[in-house]
This record gives sequence, C-alpha cells and structure tokens, in this order.
Amino acid sequence: MTADESSVRRWPLPVLGLVLTLVALGWTVVVGYLAHLANTLDVTDFQVYREAVGFWLGGGDLYQYLMVLPDGRLLPFTYPPFAAITMVPTTWLPLATGWLVSVVVQLGCLLALAAVLARRTGLLAGLGRPEAITLVGAGWLGLAASEPALHGISLGQVSLILIAVVVLDAVVVPPRWRGMLTGVAAAIKLTPGIFLIYFLLTRQWRAAANAAIAGAVATGIGFAVLPGPSWRYWTSLLFETSRVGEPDVTRNKSLLGLLSHLGMAGPGRTALWLALAAAVAVIGLWQARRSQRAGAALAAVITVGLVSTVISPVSWPHHLVWLPLAGLYLAFCSGWRRWLGIVLLLGFLAGTPLLSYRSDLPLGLALAGDVVAVLLLIGSLLGIPGRRGGEVDG
Repeated sequence: MTADESSVRRWPLPVLGLVLTLVALGWTVVVGYLAHLANTLDVTDFQVYREAVGFWLGGGDLYQYLMVLPDGRLLPFTYPPFAAITMVPTTWLPLATGWLVSVVVQLGCLLALAAVLARRTGLLAGLGRPEAITLVGAGWLGLAASEPALHGISLGQVSLILIAVVVLDAVVVPPRWRGMLTGVAAAIKLTPGIFLIYFLLTRQWRAAANAAIAGAVATGIGFAVLPGPSWRYWTSLLFETSRVGEPDVTRNKSLLGLLSHLGMAGPGRTALWLALAAAVAVIGLWQARRSQRAGAALAAVITVGLVSTVISPVSWPHHLVWLPLAGLYLAFCSGWRRWLGIVLLLGFLAGTPLLSYRSDLPLGLALAGDVVAVLLLIGSLLGIPGRRGGEVDG
C-alpha cells in the first residue's frame, strides 16, 4: 500500500453497505413514482410547451394558443419567443417519449448539481471512490426527492434545467466563456437575468458582457423568426403577469404572494411589493457579493437564486429548487451548517404541506405555507452561509 492509498478515508464495510442500501431504497421510491406518472401522463407544462410550439409551427399565433384543463382553466404559452424556438424538439417525439427524455435530462441536471456541490464544499476530499460515489448519490437523491424538483420533473418543467445551467455557468464554466449560458437562459425565461447584475456587482466584467451579448443575440433570433409575436411579447404580454397566474393563490410563495395571502390588494399592495422587492434585491445581491469575495461563489449564486424567486411576482413550488439546493449545500458543509441543511432538505421532501397546491386548505395550514416565503426572505437577506474557509475551486 502506497502512502497516498493509506491516507484515503474508508468507511467500515457495514456502514457503506447500509448507506448504499438506504440510497437505493430512496431511488426505488422516486423511480416508482416517475413510472406511475408515465402511466397517467399528467404532464401539464410539458404538454403546453409541446402543443403551443406545434400550434405555431402549424401556422397559428404562438400567444393565441390556449390549453384547456379538465377544470376549465386556460393555460397560455408564457415564455419569450426564443423559448419556443428552443422547444421545437419537443414536437419531434410522441408526448410520452418526449416527457421521458425531459425526465432523463432533468435527473442528469440534478446529478451535475449534486456533484458540483460535493466538490466545492470539500465533502469528497480524502474519500475513497466508493464513499465519494455514495455521498454524491445520496445528495442526488436528496435533490430529486424534494418537492420542488420532483414536482417540476413530473410536469416536464424547464425551470430546473435553467437553474442547473446558471449554476454550472457561474462556477464551472471557465471565466473566458462564463455568462453565455446565463444570457441564453435569460432569453428563455426572464428570472436568470438577475445574474447579469450579480456579475456586474462582483466585477466579473467578461461574464456580464458575455451574458448581455448572448441574451441579446438569442432575443434577436426570436425577433428574426417570430417578429410579430416578439414585438407583442416584449411590449405588452411581458407586463400581463396574470397570464402566469394570480398572485393570491395558495401555491404562490413569492413576496407578492405573501402580501396577498395577508389580505392586501390593489395599488397599495403593488407599491409596497415593489418597494420591499427592491430592498430585498439590494440586500441579497450585496450578501452574494460578500460571499463571492470570501471565496464562496456557489453560496453566492444560490443566494441570488433565492432573491430571484422571492422578488418574482409569481413563484410556484417547482420554481423553488433553490431551497433544496441551499439545503444540500449546507448539508455538505460541516458543523451547524450541516444540521441546518439537513432540516431544510427534510422540510421540503416530496409531499410537504408547505408547498401544497390546494386552494381549500384550512386557514392555519394556508398561513403555514407562507413559512416558505419567509424562508426565502431570510435566505435572501442573510445570504447562504458559505463553507468555512472558502469553497474548493476546480
């Protein structure tokens, strides 16, 4: 045995076997749930993407498309025109096959995120390969079994993919190319645009320029392919937030949702929300800048992600992947951070009543759901505490 081999930390075989067994059981449950979904095929968001794009390709107006749900609700296509262009491949496969491809892609994104978190927090330092693989697999399960991620996967949502793209762009992509993926993500969905401000505040000038140029080019492609819908989206539809959903519904966990659930309405609510959202954005971005300068770039990115979620007019449960991501980051750290992270992960396991979609909850449970908005505010205002001593780069 060499000196390097003797320094590798190994777990006792019974411990390794027990952890592997628990992880395998957890994945059995997750895969079983996804298999059940494949049989029922209630994949609303993916179906909206696919049918709206198909409607446009068939000569229809992208923003005139409406999907009628069994309860009578009408769902329009709410993304920028460039998003529709990127979603054209969803029309190439049958609905079930296309959704299964999206499941594989989203699970792959979660694996990449778990691996990045484990490496940057130093969790894998000195561990043998079996132990490292087991811990990454456990983290992967922790993300996949969370309500925000699993619900997004079941719907065939694009949010999780964009979150992974932004995180990988900010901490994995070499500085020369950093920002390009974020710019493209912002042209698909507006919320990643906040990371352009983050790049500027942290003096990542090249990344900010890359993001701005990539976003402009992608949006320009949208205008070239869909000139009429692009003009209408960027000058009119963008400001019709009711097309995404009403802010007062139970499942909206944003700051505006919190104010609405407390009984506020009208112009007064809007004015207060704008003032508070601006304050939260300023403080949250400042906290992210502090983390980045302290060598905790991933903690900074997660903080910005929480800010983007809480200040958005509408934040559905599948938008909140940043919360379990914060939980796993902290769980991979040491000391009190680890325990805080474990509590967060357990609190947002699939089925948690905190993220209920029901609108007929008793008042107590409905208000308890607003704990989520409070957590988002706390995470934004205080920032995610980075790994002590800074993160492991590379």
